[in-house]
Amino acid sequence: MDSLINTRFMVLSDTHNFSFEDYPGQDFRQGLPKIDVLLHCGDLTQCGGISSFKRALSMLGSIEADLKLVIAGNHDLELDKDYWATHLDEGDLVEEHDEAMDVWTGKAAKEAGVVFLSESTHTFILKNGAKLTIYASPYTPEFCDWAFPYEHNLDRFNGRQGCDNILRATSRAKPRLHCFGHIHEGYGATRITWQSDGAFDLHEGIRARYLDWILLHEQHQFVAENLVTTPTKDARHMLLSEANGLEFGTNTFMVNAAIMTDNNEPLNLPWVVLIPLPQN
Repeated sequence: MDSLINTRFMVLSDTHNFSFEDYPGQDFRQGLPKIDVLLHCGDLTQCGGISSFKRALSMLGSIEADLKLVIAGNHDLELDKDYWATHLDEGDLVEEHDEAMDVWTGKAAKEAGVVFLSESTHTFILKNGAKLTIYASPYTPEFCDWAFPYEHNLDRFNGRQGCDNILRATSRAKPRLHCFGHIHEGYGATRITWQSDGAFDLHEGIRARYLDWILLHEQHQFVAENLVTTPTKDARHMLLSEANGLEFGTNTFMVNAAIMTDNNEPLNLPWVVLIPLPQN
């Protein structure tokens, strides 16, 4: 068996122009634990905009991590070249796509330790000696004419916002960790146990309504199905650990990491996930 190296991820999504300066009293604040990999799953901004992208980059730059990975979301309008070219409002310029991309791929991003992920499979050798392979995609089923859409079959009787094709692909790949955001109300995490036919068992996880109880009534930590909420000296985060039998190829942690609630308030905690990765 290959040697494994414990690797600490912090997973964020749907920060929507968030800055620590504007929300100094929130649980999500500076003083977060040092991590190996920071992953932002999209919706860095509310409606795009170069100044908003720079604001988001500054926020991510202030978090201590060896590697910071960023995926665009459907609110990050200029980052979708095709969408932007066909949705120009008065005063908008086609060239703003290139300017927005430069924010995330240029000198400032490199200085902040940020790597922008296009839709593809990416491999990184981390400073701790682990090998990370990640598949990233900014695309979501078409929703209210936002960016990075793809068409999905019309279903007038099913209110779900997810994608069956992504679920099937996840069941084939069986990754250690599957991260996303987009639907603020779905914030939470759970553990999946895959069956040989691609079906799965959904273990009890922590959902947003459950977290409300935790934050109001629990002062130290809460443990349920390997999910722990824990405070650092200056900030709180959610900790997921493989300590109790998570098996690669059999189990997947699924995490909706939306920081904003359905009322667009940054009340949700970032997730810190400790997972062993193969040594390079």
